[in-house]
Amino acid sequence: MLGNKTDFLVKYQIDEKTYSKSKLKWDDLEEIYNDFIGKVHHLNSIGLSISNALQGQMGVHSVRYRVKDPEHLIEKVIRKVAENPQRKIDLSNYQQEITDLVGVRAIHLFKSNWQSIDHFVRQNWEFKEDPIAYFRKGDTEDIKSTFNSSKFDVKVHKAGYRSLHYVLITKPTKVEHFVELQVRTLFEEGWSEIDHKIRYPYDTNNDLINSLLMIFNRLAGSADEIGEYVKTLSTALKAKEEEYLGSLRSREKEIDLLKEQINGLKLNQTQKSKLYDSIDHITRLETSINGFSKISDWANDIYKIKDFIEYTDVATPWKEMVDVGKFINSTTKSQVFKEETSNQKFNKTDEVTEPKTIKKKGK
Repeated sequence: MLGNKTDFLVKYQIDEKTYSKSKLKWDDLEEIYNDFIGKVHHLNSIGLSISNALQGQMGVHSVRYRVKDPEHLIEKVIRKVAENPQRKIDLSNYQQEITDLVGVRAIHLFKSNWQSIDHFVRQNWEFKEDPIAYFRKGDTEDIKSTFNSSKFDVKVHKAGYRSLHYVLITKPTKVEHFVELQVRTLFEEGWSEIDHKIRYPYDTNNDLINSLLMIFNRLAGSADEIGEYVKTLSTALKAKEEEYLGSLRSREKEIDLLKEQINGLKLNQTQKSKLYDSIDHITRLETSINGFSKISDWANDIYKIKDFIEYTDVATPWKEMVDVGKFINSTTKSQVFKEETSNQKFNKTDEVTEPKTIKKKGK
C-alpha cells in the first residue's frame, strides 16, 4: 500500500508545486506501485542471473545487484514527469520508461580492467541505448578519446561520478526487461556509495558537504591512478626478472660449453685455471652491470616518489594527491614503463599547478 500522498511528498521532499506540475493522479501512482510490488520477485531473479553471468569474468572483482525500492520508483516517476510534463509514464509503460528497476554493479580493482568487462558485456547483451562513459570535469582528454573510440557516449557527470553505464535488454520470459549495469573501480564504488548515502538527493545544496565530497572524489581518482601504476610496474619487473633469469640460464650453458672446449686444449692446469678465473670474473661483472641496471633505475624513481609524498608541503589533501599523480608522471623515465602506460595518464585539473618546491615538514 502506497499510503497517504501528503506524507509521501513530505518524506521525499517533493513540494506541491512540483507534484502539480507532473499532473499525475495519486490513484494512477498507486496502481504502478501495486503492480511493481507483484513483479519484485521476478525482477530479483533477473538481477541474480545477470550477476552470476558477470561474476568470475576476467577483470571482475565483485558483483552486486538490487531491485528498486517501490517508493523510490514512485518518487522517480513524479520527478521525471515534473521535469518534462510532456512525458507520459503510467501503468502501461513504466517498465520501459524507468530503466533501472533492476540495477547491477560490477566492480574491478584496476582501471584498465574495464576493457575485458566491456568486451564480455557487448558479446552477451543487446543495449537499449548507447552505453555512457561518465567522467569528472578536469579529467584528462585521453579518457575521453579512449571511450569515444570504444563506442561510448562520453559525458561529464555533474556530481563527479566516474563509471560506465549500460542499459541491457534481457528477455527471460516473453516480456522484455531492462537492466542498468554500472561498471566502476573499487575506489570509485567506495566514494560513490558514501556520496549517495550522504548527499543524494536531498543535501545537494550544502556547500561544505559538497566540497568535502569533491575532495574525497579526487582522492579516489588519484588512488586509482596509483593502483594502476603499481600493477604496471609489478608486471614490468616480473617480465624483466624472467628475461634476466632466461639470459642467466643461456649463459650458463655457453660457459659450460666453453669450459669443455678449454679442457680439450693442450694447456697445463695453471693456464686452464687462469682461463676459468677470467670467465668467472666476466660473469660476475656482467651480472652487476646488466642484470639489475633497469630495476635499479625504477627503484630510484620509486624512492623519489616516496620522498615527494612525505615531504611535499601543499595546502589541501586533494591537491597533494593530484600533485603526487603529476610527480609520478614526470618521474617515471623508464621507456618500458612509458610504452605500457601511454594511455594511462594521471588526472589533471585546471584548479591546481605543479608544486614548485619540495619542502620538508617542520622546516
